[in-house]
Amino acid sequence: MKNRISSISAIAMLLTGVLLTACQRDSDVVPSIQTPIQLNTEIGVEEGNTRASSQSYLTNVGTNFSGGQQVALFICESNGTSDIAVTEENYAKLTYKGQQIATTTVTDGDNHTLTFDDGNTRYWPDTNNRLSFYAWYPASAFAGQTVNGSPVISVTNNQSDNAIYAAKDLMTARLIHRERSTTTQTLNFTHALSKIIVVLKSTNSSISDDLMNNASVKLVQGDATTAILLDAVVNIKDGTATAKSDGTNTNEMTIGTGKNTFAVLPTAQSLINKKISITMNGKEQSYTITSVDNLTAGRQYTFTIDLTSARQDFAGTLTVSVNPWGTPEEGQDLTDQKLTI
Repeated sequence: MKNRISSISAIAMLLTGVLLTACQRDSDVVPSIQTPIQLNTEIGVEEGNTRASSQSYLTNVGTNFSGGQQVALFICESNGTSDIAVTEENYAKLTYKGQQIATTTVTDGDNHTLTFDDGNTRYWPDTNNRLSFYAWYPASAFAGQTVNGSPVISVTNNQSDNAIYAAKDLMTARLIHRERSTTTQTLNFTHALSKIIVVLKSTNSSISDDLMNNASVKLVQGDATTAILLDAVVNIKDGTATAKSDGTNTNEMTIGTGKNTFAVLPTAQSLINKKISITMNGKEQSYTITSVDNLTAGRQYTFTIDLTSARQDFAGTLTVSVNPWGTPEEGQDLTDQKLTI
C-alpha cells in the first residue's frame, strides 16, 4: 500500500510539473493584461524642427505642450496589419471601443506624460493583438466622431487674436500597430494646417517701426476664381486636413496688425493671384502672390515685404520663402522667389 501511495504521489508530482511548465510557456506567449499603456507627447515636424515657442499653449522650450493642456485620443485594437473592431469583452481592458474619444491631460515633467481624465489606467490587450493610437490637439477641435470619421473644421477669416489662431492650429499624431510594451510610447504631434507669415521691413527712414507696427495686414482674393478656402476635411487616421473646395470661403482674411503677423490655412489650396494687402497711415497697397500653388501641411510660408518708398503707392518688393513650421526667419529657405512689385 505504501508503495502504491508513493507511486500515486510521484505521478501527481510529475503531472504538476507538466502543468507548471505549460503555464510558463503560455505566459511567454500570452501577454499579461496588467501591462499599462504609457504615453507621452512631443511636438515637431517631419524634418525634426521644433515649432516656435511663442504660443502660450506650449512650454518655454517650444517642443511640447504646457501642463494642463488637453488632447483627444482614439485607441484601436489591431491585428498587426489593420485596425479591428474592439469587442465588448475587450471594452473593460481598453475602456473604450475605438468608437469613443478619450480626453487626456498633459502633465508637466520631462516626459510630458498623458493622464486620462477619468482617472482609469489603460492596459494592453491580453492577446497577441496590437494597438493603434490616433490623437489630435486641441481636444475641442471636433467632437462626436468615430475613428473613421471625416469631420470638417473651419479657420476664421479674422485671426488677429492669438487665442483664435491657437484654437485653429490643429495638430495630429498617430502610432500604428504597436506591439505590447512596457516602455513609453511617444505621440509626435505635427501641424495639419499651413502657416502664413507676413513680415514688413524697410531701410527707408521715412517708414518707421512704429508705422509698420500699426499696419493692418490682410490676405485678399485676387479675382473671382481665387477665393480663400476656410474649411478643411480631416482624416482622423491619416492626420490630414485638406481644403474643402465647396465649403466656406471668403474674399478677405484679416491676418493681424504689426510688422510680423501670422495665420493658419487649410492645405491643398493655391495662393496664386491672391494678394497681401497692407494699410499704413490710411494708405493701402496690395502685393500679388505669383507663386505657392499648393499649401502643404506643416509648412510656413513667409511673405516678406521690403518697403522702399513712403509714397502713396508704397513701392517695394515681395520675397516668398517656404520652410518647415517653426524654422527661424533666418533659417535656410527651401524655396526663395523674389517678385518685383
